[in-house]
Amino acid sequence: MRCNYLGLMLFAAILLGGCFNHESCCDHHGLPTAPSLLKQDSTIKPAVVVGGGVAGLTAANYFLQANIPCIVLEGPKPGGALAQSDSVRNWPGVLDAPGADIMRALKEQVVKNGGVVIDATLTSIDTKQWPFILTVRNNLDGRVQTIKTLTSVIAMGTEPNYLGVPGETGKDGYWGRGVTNCAICDGALFKDKIVAVVGGGDSAIVEAMYLAGIAKKVYVLVRRDVLRANDTRKVNTLKEMRNVSFMYDTAVTAVQGNGKTVTHLEILNNKTKATEKLVVDGMFLAIGSTSNTKILQNECELDVAGYIRLTNGQETTIHGLFAAGDVCDPHLKQAVTASAAGCAAALQAKAFLEERGYLPTSTVISADVEVVSDAKKILPKDKDKEIHVQQGEWITKITSLNHAQQLLESTAGKLMVVDVYGDFCMPCKKMMPIVEELAQFYDYQVCFTKIDVADRSFDIDAFARLVKTEQIMQVPTFLFIKNGNVVKRSLGMMSKETFSKLIEQYKQYDLLPKIQ
Repeated sequence: MRCNYLGLMLFAAILLGGCFNHESCCDHHGLPTAPSLLKQDSTIKPAVVVGGGVAGLTAANYFLQANIPCIVLEGPKPGGALAQSDSVRNWPGVLDAPGADIMRALKEQVVKNGGVVIDATLTSIDTKQWPFILTVRNNLDGRVQTIKTLTSVIAMGTEPNYLGVPGETGKDGYWGRGVTNCAICDGALFKDKIVAVVGGGDSAIVEAMYLAGIAKKVYVLVRRDVLRANDTRKVNTLKEMRNVSFMYDTAVTAVQGNGKTVTHLEILNNKTKATEKLVVDGMFLAIGSTSNTKILQNECELDVAGYIRLTNGQETTIHGLFAAGDVCDPHLKQAVTASAAGCAAALQAKAFLEERGYLPTSTVISADVEVVSDAKKILPKDKDKEIHVQQGEWITKITSLNHAQQLLESTAGKLMVVDVYGDFCMPCKKMMPIVEELAQFYDYQVCFTKIDVADRSFDIDAFARLVKTEQIMQVPTFLFIKNGNVVKRSLGMMSKETFSKLIEQYKQYDLLPKIQ
């Protein structure tokens, strides 16, 4: 009777697509082979990597070297955490380079090897059947589609933590108005200002180092009585800088401001319990991160901190599903270890595919999927437009305050869209193709301009006063200007669809109420 019961259970598991839990069923002899599945459904993809950081791109390269077609879901933060560092000195073979440059080279390697990098984000994954089913949202136009895949490497990284104190975020908070977590993105907006970096680890030291070359004064607020940072050289260098002060046993209890920008922090000494106000223009958070695993809670096992639990090398508790990088590493969180984990995950996934009978192609084939195609490019209608596109004349770069004044006067009555960006800001770079496409589409009906906040010769605060708007303290910031006044501010990334709606909303009226 017991044997019959077990037989019925196994048969039920096979009908449901097979059990993918290590602890109950590891050999999966009842599952169909990869060739039979691919023959039945040609839309199934051999491998999908979720995440466009160091771990994800390394995994993709190893898939492609093995002639296994691979799709990379880049996610909302292309390049991952490494792309936010202006000076990387611990990447093998590189003395000193911006993280964005390293990530650009890795991505280019993936593309040249035949990989497809999609500007899309994973919204859900079904691991209870095989092939796995991934639901993804295109970040350009918001389309949602599904992808079936034989194996996947999860490398979604982590999200920065917040203090959770009054005035930090929320409706009345100062996020984007003096509170941020990316010095390389927003640091240039705090030139000659007073800032505080909250944190005592390596990321806090990196942020403080970058800001020390820009700000008038940098306070490093450390919760404990010692630093956790491992980079002793950088710590020693930072301590020798005259405009940098370390405040130990210090916690931020509230962020205060004038309703527009940050003016000071309320801080508490953890030992003496004394409180005081610290006058600052901005606060940069570097207090660790939380693993991006919310959508995996019911799909694979996580540890108590929310990191993916690994059972066999880089394999999760789901057979055929692998993980790499910070999403499963609560301790080291180094670029080089993330890259190594990405390599290991891809090699293990390759072994899994072989176990299921998958045979790599003799030549790399296209890993295309409908969602990979970006929103259709609007091509020029004539040769004149072709010349404009080649010369990059669709968007005018504002180079001085006088130049800005001239543009405002010459475009009176027309909507002007100003892209305030930073050269090392990955979200800014991700928005640029969308801005360029819209500029081309509107064909000078709308004046598209841009300002690089890293341009030391240009005073961004003076420009804000010129167009009668609040101080700009975050990139990317998009200003919609009509008749010399800002009628709409939009902070951060947005889809092309949302951007288009804003343009249509504000370009059709001659006179608009000022909206901040």
